[in-house]
Amino acid sequence: MKTPPWDSLSPTTQDRVQCYLDGTITEDEFSRLQDEMAESSRLRRFVRRSITIDQFLSEESEKTASQNVFEPWLTNSPNKPSDGSTPILLSRFPKSPKLWPVALAAVLAFGFGLFLMSLRQDATAPKVASAPEFASSSPGLADGFAVMQKLLGTKWSGSTYQEGDALGAGTITLTSGLAQIQFYSGATMTIEGPAQIELKSAWEAYCYEGAVRMRVPPAARGFRLNAPDTQIIDLGTEFGMNVSDGQGHVEVFDGEIALSHRGGDKKILERGDTLQFNGSNSSPGQRQAPIHYPDADKFVKRVAEQENSGFQKWQQERDRIAGDKRIAAYFTFEKKDQFGLFPNLRDSSDYNLNAAPILAETVPGRWPHLKKAVEFRRPDARVRLHVDNDFEGFTFMSWVRIDSLDRDYNALFMADGYENGEPHWQIRRGGRMMLSVMVDDSRPSIYPNDVSGYHYVYFSPQMWHQKLSGQWLHLASTYDPVRAQVAHYVNGKRISLETIKPEWQPPQLKIGNCEIGNWGQANREDSKYAIRSINGSIGEITIFRQALPPQEIKSFYKRTRAK
Repeated sequence: MKTPPWDSLSPTTQDRVQCYLDGTITEDEFSRLQDEMAESSRLRRFVRRSITIDQFLSEESEKTASQNVFEPWLTNSPNKPSDGSTPILLSRFPKSPKLWPVALAAVLAFGFGLFLMSLRQDATAPKVASAPEFASSSPGLADGFAVMQKLLGTKWSGSTYQEGDALGAGTITLTSGLAQIQFYSGATMTIEGPAQIELKSAWEAYCYEGAVRMRVPPAARGFRLNAPDTQIIDLGTEFGMNVSDGQGHVEVFDGEIALSHRGGDKKILERGDTLQFNGSNSSPGQRQAPIHYPDADKFVKRVAEQENSGFQKWQQERDRIAGDKRIAAYFTFEKKDQFGLFPNLRDSSDYNLNAAPILAETVPGRWPHLKKAVEFRRPDARVRLHVDNDFEGFTFMSWVRIDSLDRDYNALFMADGYENGEPHWQIRRGGRMMLSVMVDDSRPSIYPNDVSGYHYVYFSPQMWHQKLSGQWLHLASTYDPVRAQVAHYVNGKRISLETIKPEWQPPQLKIGNCEIGNWGQANREDSKYAIRSINGSIGEITIFRQALPPQEIKSFYKRTRAK
């Protein structure tokens, strides 16, 4: 019987399993989980599989394999697992004797998993990578064979798409507008709606209806574009196809193609050649009226015009935001001052408010030819700054492009010392945002192996997975002491809301010295814990002195997005 996927478990059970695996479960909840496990063999299989997979994926597996299985395994995370896909084994046996039986069973289950895995000749875990609960976070797993490159005025029937979406096998139905697809083979397809296109592989597609223009460089020679009863093999060229009601027209603009109709002999069409085909035959094209094909060059030009218009609107919004008196810091990373610092647009004339990039590089941003962003690909990359105090609450808001989540913790904005009242805004490895504020750094943490102090971490649901790699997202998190609430937002939509209990409220809020994109004051020497650079880019980041309401977060997103 197959192991049940994470999504098949109830939210309550998911939470219990997460808390059990990272050691934060209460005795009462543990008892309830124990009862569930006793009644459900599916749940027992899930826990066994989770422990086995996690340890095999861990970079420390070789080190821990040499230890006695009853010794503590130090985790790199004091917090809940970032999603249901990568749970962490308990870092120590529970102190309560009542919890020993299941803890022992978990260790034995892992040992049994080791035995099973050792029977395989290949223990590099392709089976693990294909498991549903790991499909979004496995760094070696491709999510498709093409990418949605550019869009212009598109409307869809069924599934909708955005620029940067990874595309796999399936049918795309474009009601209107223009879309450009880049195949991993190197071929580029420009589609104009209405059109229905089936993507089969990096080397093959099928046009049921619509107008298509293909550009196939030498490296993609052999790309096949099929139509009703017709197959075209591209020999390194540019050609157009227009299909309507089972009939079509093909025209070669450059190079040559090999065309076969209804399994007949291949015909070679060269530059300037045209051909009509229907259900029974094909013949040299006799145009009754001009045949329309998407113009790739004009399409790129129109996209550039649209981007320029969007950028101008964003510039106007940028200036409006900079004048907002609630702002503590606002960085857009468009340019540097004479000292190589990024100006804080809250008051660009005040040198003391500016931010210093350290190994962080400027790269093309959301408008690649018009605006820059700052990239944190190197492990030590960061942007250093100081944010003065006087906070009623916190709102952190940023346009972020995540390429991958390489660390257990991936920093967005981090206060240096993580002292009382200071915030940490991050993304966990599995794709959940996390916001925490230190309550009392003189008291022990509630999380195992965490020496930072007494605090609580507020997680969002999973908001990022590998298919979103390279896409720009608008992320926001708010900390509202007045309403005692923490909220997380993605693209203007609130995805979580959690109550701040009285014991988790610090007496005051502050920031001081801090970093964007990394954390230089990690309180453990473990490199997995200390290195927090985010593998991606930040296009802009805004910090408010109070918690903004949902409608205002949504408004900021709409007014600052690229389109």
